[in-house]
Amino acid sequence: AIPNGLTVGRLLAGLAFPWIPPEWWFGVMVAAGISDLIDGTIGRMLGVSSDFGRVVDPIADKTFVVAAIVTLWW
Repeated sequence: AIPNGLTVGRLLAGLAFPWIPPEWWFGVMVAAGISDLIDGTIGRMLGVSSDFGRVVDPIADKTFVVAAIVTLWW
């Protein structure tokens, strides 16, 4: 559903972050942050949850944060 799509998008953005043009970094970070804020809200509003989301959401969050920090540090 929509929340899982947002989670997968954030995971993919984290994996791709080192190769994204630097001019896009800020916008991608903002989009990832917004998607993290709204995926749970949308899931609760629609009354949907899944084992996939419970497992992959924190993985996507950590992947994105680590990728962004390492990329910006490098």
